[in-house]
Amino acid sequence: MSLPSGTVAETLNLLTLGDRGVGKTVFLVGSYLELFSARQTGQFEGIQIVCQDKQSQQNIEAILNYISKSSQYPPPTIKITDFRFALKQQGKVERTLCQLDWQDIPGEICRAGTLDFERMVLGSHGCCIFVDANALVYDGAYLLSMNDIFDQAIAIASLTSLNNLRYAFAIVLTKCDLLPHGASTEQTLMRRLRPLLERLKMNRAAFEIFQSRMPVIPGESGGRLEAKGGGQAILWLAGQLLQKEASLIAGLFSDRPPSRGQATRGGAMQTIINRADRASSAKRLPVWVTTVGRPLALVSLVGLVAFVGYRVLIPSAGPGDSELRARIVNYEQILERDPDNLSALSILAGLYQQTDQAGQALPLLEKLAQKEPQRSQWQLALAQVYLQQDRLADAQSALDRVLDREEDNLAALLGKAEILQKQGDTKAARELFDRAEQVAPQERKQQIREQAEKLS
Repeated sequence: MSLPSGTVAETLNLLTLGDRGVGKTVFLVGSYLELFSARQTGQFEGIQIVCQDKQSQQNIEAILNYISKSSQYPPPTIKITDFRFALKQQGKVERTLCQLDWQDIPGEICRAGTLDFERMVLGSHGCCIFVDANALVYDGAYLLSMNDIFDQAIAIASLTSLNNLRYAFAIVLTKCDLLPHGASTEQTLMRRLRPLLERLKMNRAAFEIFQSRMPVIPGESGGRLEAKGGGQAILWLAGQLLQKEASLIAGLFSDRPPSRGQATRGGAMQTIINRADRASSAKRLPVWVTTVGRPLALVSLVGLVAFVGYRVLIPSAGPGDSELRARIVNYEQILERDPDNLSALSILAGLYQQTDQAGQALPLLEKLAQKEPQRSQWQLALAQVYLQQDRLADAQSALDRVLDREEDNLAALLGKAEILQKQGDTKAARELFDRAEQVAPQERKQQIREQAEKLS
């Protein structure tokens, strides 16, 4: 396998999505072992991975030493650990193809919606989705437990696709060494993965499935990690993200390409947020609408699609825009075949709001809220549309449904405060602004305080 050449060593930030114990750390170390030994084994056409700093090397060695001494896998990750690698191609002259930044994260962070995870998502260029193949085949409830992880991936796929940004997903099936070989096993794996694969296809995402086999082999001199499958996944991701000349790659990930020789640091998702910030300022949307993207992203990336995506993150286009119309027709046809397709419902609602058909978004949002009453983002999106139609009572009811479940939901607090302000109930509005300031991140507190002071 060969990667495209370029004159600049781009930096690619790889996101990991997977539950605790799925094998993210073992995959990372196994991939390193496969690619590091490529020069000796003749694999991967001489492409090799090397650590970029002393700390990354020490982290790798610590994990391998643990496996060697205990003949067991390392315990689940309990803190974020940075790894910085370089992919190099051996030849008459050694070339650095790209830099890889990889953060090994605890599985619970993928769900908890912490600021650290939000930053990782916004800065990422590609993603590894980790799925326990053994559990996928033998545990009937496992797929249900993966819904949140899959939703995160689909949200990223939706936004990057709608904004024409390159992004790639490597679906890594871990613990495949525990499964019997054969067509029956393969068929079961593909059948169980079909819902995720169909949603990725619908969003025109670039993805590939990789089977990772990384057993620990005991021996007289200690345990040894026998890695297979990880190196291919890493090289495929890099190849997908480096399909253009290096000088053009940066343009996929930022609004202004960096100068020659400067590494790409911002991710595809951060580009979208930057566009959203500018668009929301230009449209002068209410403060709770223009800032809700951050809190919703912290709770679930699906919120970005479901709410901020409507009039901010979906590329602007006039009513006569042929590409936009083509997308609308495409998603309308999807819903004709599958009326309950949640991704299609949410995306089509956003597309409608870019045209003179904005009113058609409302029934779609109402259906989403009915199908998934536990998801606050649908109620928040409904509130926005109701406000656009001057239906203050309906908007407040939608926000109250959010606050009944999440009393500290920042977007709902700010939204209801502004509604009460419009209705002349300044005392109640001030109380909600005060509550919002208490739960807001530090960088937002001053803005909320200033909003409340305008009530005086």
